[in-house]
Amino acid sequence: MDNKIMITALLVVSTLFTTYAQKLQSGSFEFLKNQSEINVTFDYSNLTVTKKKISEQAYLQKRDEEVRKKKPEEDFYKTWQQQKEENFPNKFFASINKNSKIHFSKNPKAKYTLVVKSEWLDPGTPGMKNALLNSKLVFVETENPENVLLVIGVDKAQGKSMAMHRNIMISECYAMTAKKLGAFLEDKIK
Repeated sequence: MDNKIMITALLVVSTLFTTYAQKLQSGSFEFLKNQSEINVTFDYSNLTVTKKKISEQAYLQKRDEEVRKKKPEEDFYKTWQQQKEENFPNKFFASINKNSKIHFSKNPKAKYTLVVKSEWLDPGTPGMKNALLNSKLVFVETENPENVLLVIGVDKAQGKSMAMHRNIMISECYAMTAKKLGAFLEDKIK
């Protein structure tokens, strides 16, 4: 019983002291005024994982070995790709569209595109340690992606450790990133 109380207390304290932040790195919010829709793409090309900041490929290899020891039939690579293509974006869209007047979706016909660049991920430990995500949110012209209009950094977006699966925790990091972005935009676009 004492161990459960101690673990719960540690979780509460770690949640209170793990802060996340978003900050304007460059650009202006002016172009977003009067916009009703923004296209969104996800970029994992420079993602590093864990406190050691290993490459995504090295993490996948290590994690696949761990998973196959317990479940030899499971294809972790396939599961990870599905998470990146479907679950992470879906959580992001659900959260941002609750928290912003602008509609965000996969619509390449929109005038502007938000590129969600995942930079660092700590997948956390279910029931013990929150997942954390650092990302760079880059707004560009859809027709001219070299024209960067706005860059916002989001550090330590949390996926709560109460979830009993890492992929759910990581998905929650994308939801939190979107929630913070939505609040930031609502504050800056008047």
